[in-house]
Amino acid sequence: MRLGTLLAALAFGIPFPAVEAATGAPVPVHTRIVCPNGRGTRQMEPAVAIKDSVIVVSFNDTRGRFCPMAGYQPSGWSYSLDLGATFHEGAPLPGGNRWSFDPWLAVGPDGAFYHCALSTEPSRHGVILNRGVAGAGGVTWSEPIVYVPPIGSCDKPAMAIDPASGTIYIAYTVFAGASNPGSGLWLLRSTDGAQSFLPPVKVASNVATSGANAVFPVVELDGTLALAWKSGRNTDSAVTIYFARSTDGGNTFSAPVVVGIACPFNAPGTDGSPVFPQLALDRSSGPGRGALYLAWQTACPRAGVSTLGDVVVTRSDDDGASWSAPVVANSDSGSAMHVQPTLTVDGYGRPWLFVYRVIPMGDSSLATLVRTRSSDGGAHFEPVQDVSDVPSTWGVTPEAGPQNYGEYISAITTGDRVDVVYCDARSRDPDVYWTAFTTSDGAAAPAAAAPARTFLDPIAPNPGTSRVR
Repeated sequence: MRLGTLLAALAFGIPFPAVEAATGAPVPVHTRIVCPNGRGTRQMEPAVAIKDSVIVVSFNDTRGRFCPMAGYQPSGWSYSLDLGATFHEGAPLPGGNRWSFDPWLAVGPDGAFYHCALSTEPSRHGVILNRGVAGAGGVTWSEPIVYVPPIGSCDKPAMAIDPASGTIYIAYTVFAGASNPGSGLWLLRSTDGAQSFLPPVKVASNVATSGANAVFPVVELDGTLALAWKSGRNTDSAVTIYFARSTDGGNTFSAPVVVGIACPFNAPGTDGSPVFPQLALDRSSGPGRGALYLAWQTACPRAGVSTLGDVVVTRSDDDGASWSAPVVANSDSGSAMHVQPTLTVDGYGRPWLFVYRVIPMGDSSLATLVRTRSSDGGAHFEPVQDVSDVPSTWGVTPEAGPQNYGEYISAITTGDRVDVVYCDARSRDPDVYWTAFTTSDGAAAPAAAAPARTFLDPIAPNPGTSRVR
């Protein structure tokens, strides 16, 4: 391990984790085979969905940009049929080169997996969606459906599925110019299991959608669709966090409510660390059932506190009409930056937060995924604990230039498990890793021992012509 990495960790009083794999250590979900020319080293922005013993992970895969002829697509995916004991890289999705980046996953009440992403269109992006059914041999995907806006280009599609009706909601942004009415935050719906889209609906037409992006959807217990997003550019000194909801299946939306303000910042060694609000719902049977939690990163100054960048969490008990004062969730404020939070609520009604703790080191950073949770409804959070068993150095990589670590990671709750997928650069360039925790005993215990090996099937038809990093 680099001496500078060790010294930086010790200087901030952060225990340097052992290199040996511990019980429940994170594992990669894809191979490190790259394109014949050495490109395609970056995998990031993972999404995860689980049904029974099947885990599906999707991610941005730059091999799909640099060597699609080898069978790769910008939306890469992997699966496990044994709850993470082994992972397999998936075969190319139906739809070929129409798949682009920004994937999202969800499971419907029919038990099927649904996968959406940006679609590749001439000079712009649309939205693409398909349906996958798991079987003994893996996951079989349907032909996708595609929506292309009449003007402008889509960005950051995010999906939620109504567990009762099966309605698929995909919220996304269209960039068509500041004065164009086609710009703003939009919603697509499918009510027939990804066979067709209903006409798109604009979420709001006021200032709340000026520069709107990074939307996060959640379906509440009564079927209400809730959305949170940020409005403003990541180069602004401050951006606004908004919330709105629809009680009629996405036909109309409430006036957006201002939840808070975020001050953007960038972690050294990356090409950006944008604000991406994270929304989560308490589905437990406890006293907090139905509560909404919202988290985001911010470097806004606080009285008497020096901050490099923290994650704050707020809660609403009245369907988003009002929100509690934001609480700093990370216990190590002032000693590191905190970027790309993801939020989920377990079966005991406890919000779990996963986030990168980033220690600046000149033009690069030392990054470790950490976690915390709250047992009192978000009023207080436990001291952060490491999830990554090996820290990552974020900086210039073999592909040159500041590295792209994406804009989000993902965590979900299923039964007595919390699963998380994130971007890990222990091998110099970003790969997607997975790990999980059990919550049934009220403690944060690893879900299972690390597998003896992670079985990764390369999808390249001729691996001999590719390179291994």
